[in-house]
Amino acid sequence: MIANIPKTLRDYKQWVLWRNEDGRKVPYQVNGFRASTVDPAHWAAFQTVADTYQKRADHYSGIGFVFTNNDSLVGIDIDDCITNGKITKHIHNALCELGTYAEMSPSGTGIKIWVSVPGFSIDGRKFENGLEIYSHSRYFTVTGLRLRGMAKEPATIDKDILLDWAETNFGIILGQDPQREVPALQTVVLDESTAPKINEPDWLKAYPVEERLERALRYLDRSDPAIEGQGGDKKTFTLACTLIRGFALPPAQAWQALHEYNKRCLPPWTERELANKLKRAYQATRPSWGELLAKPRMVVTPELLQREPVAIPLGSILNAAKKESEDAAGFFTTGITTLDDAIGGGFKAGELVLFGGRPGHGKSVFGIQVAWEAAKQDKRVLYISEEMTAIAIARRLLQRASQMSIDDEQLRNISDKIMVAESCGTLARACTMIESVENISLVVVDYAQLLATQRAESRYAEASAVSLAMRQIATRLRLPIVLLVQLNRGAEGAEEYRMGHIRDSGQFEQDADMILFGKLLRTKTTSNYKITVAKNRHRPIKSNLVTCNFIPDGQLFVDCSGPQGSTLLDSRSLAFTPTEVVYDGEEPDLCDF
Repeated sequence: MIANIPKTLRDYKQWVLWRNEDGRKVPYQVNGFRASTVDPAHWAAFQTVADTYQKRADHYSGIGFVFTNNDSLVGIDIDDCITNGKITKHIHNALCELGTYAEMSPSGTGIKIWVSVPGFSIDGRKFENGLEIYSHSRYFTVTGLRLRGMAKEPATIDKDILLDWAETNFGIILGQDPQREVPALQTVVLDESTAPKINEPDWLKAYPVEERLERALRYLDRSDPAIEGQGGDKKTFTLACTLIRGFALPPAQAWQALHEYNKRCLPPWTERELANKLKRAYQATRPSWGELLAKPRMVVTPELLQREPVAIPLGSILNAAKKESEDAAGFFTTGITTLDDAIGGGFKAGELVLFGGRPGHGKSVFGIQVAWEAAKQDKRVLYISEEMTAIAIARRLLQRASQMSIDDEQLRNISDKIMVAESCGTLARACTMIESVENISLVVVDYAQLLATQRAESRYAEASAVSLAMRQIATRLRLPIVLLVQLNRGAEGAEEYRMGHIRDSGQFEQDADMILFGKLLRTKTTSNYKITVAKNRHRPIKSNLVTCNFIPDGQLFVDCSGPQGSTLLDSRSLAFTPTEVVYDGEEPDLCDF
């Protein structure tokens, strides 16, 4: 219904796209990245946004208009006022009083109203009765489903009329709230006597409050700012909980840290909002203080302590190092030529390689493929599987062999080289397994966060212990170890994965020589796969992004240029089939007045 959208709105360069993501209407830029409702650089002209939506209507849910203080437009949202195409009588009368442009919301049960009110500005809010009013820093979805009988353009009214309208029809007294400003730092905004007492374990006493605050500030510096309309409330509350539980900060220091973070939020929270989040965080936090401060305890086995370290002069091994760097045959490859090229040929003995992804995004497929490629080169592989049984892995090998037309004898030769240790359960048993299996050339762990340790104070400490142990074994035994790792929920919806998305511990990113992230991109006709190269300590990264094809029937990855390949994807998005969107320009027969 593009013809029904008011020309007044179309003339502004304040348009975005939006997607429905788990019930949230998330704004997007025309370049495919998420949009901010306070950054004009993220908005575009109406026609640009409309054309983008028309081409990619199977990806985006619609278009939206951003409100700013640079114009006089005010948006009013009323929920749950349309039933079976009929507006409730009370809302019908309220609409008639305004006599402005109004349309049905995407849900079909609400109404959005545009009105011009010179000199009026309100810090947008949602009232208890379902009414929302915004004048800046927010956006409205726009459907063009104009309500029959309403004006075709936003009406201009005096601000006193709007105030009277809100009070008369909804019992709301609208105050003239200025734009939010960063609150001045106060020494204490919480009553320390009402905050839960921190029951410090003995090990936590080694961390002075000043050191906890310093580490918390560094943690917040690495956290993305909260952006209004993009889950900012939940993100800020979660970080408040982290300051308390993760760093065991008393109220005054937690407030100081949260205040520093607030300077980067868009827009910043008011002092009252920020203090309320901190109060709720103290009420919600479980008594497991300082989990991000806990020093990881590496669980070692007697076998790990048998060999004494030996100091050697580097001059005696220079020739060996030169030969190794020039030896292309010394690389362990992935079976994806473009990826091997991007990371300088593959990975070598002694390197700790992390491959991260969300559940169902091909981590095990990658691990099995790496093991398969090594076994093809007559190298013995140990596959430590905490997620799948050995029989499930064998079935996947059968699928690969069938897809690649490999006969039974070849399959047997390859599979005999792959040793599967299922359900080790603990880090100690996994380390013992690596030490005890003879003549192995490669280790794959699927996946790292499932290995448990003893006496670890938290999941953070436990995951850190796994990372440290695998780092030391890879170095000491000159073994390449591929750790498959789970990414946290923060990776959901992220355009690009980053190291901060690795679940449970930042120790992984410190210990790893190479970090790769995989993401499955499904379309109607193909299953494409995107691999991001985030770190490569020993060789240059020739390309940060590799795209290949995933063959579900064979449980394998192949190059896009291969016989089963397809066109490369754009680095920021899926390949979508454009669908024609027809705007008939007619007013929908939705509601009776």
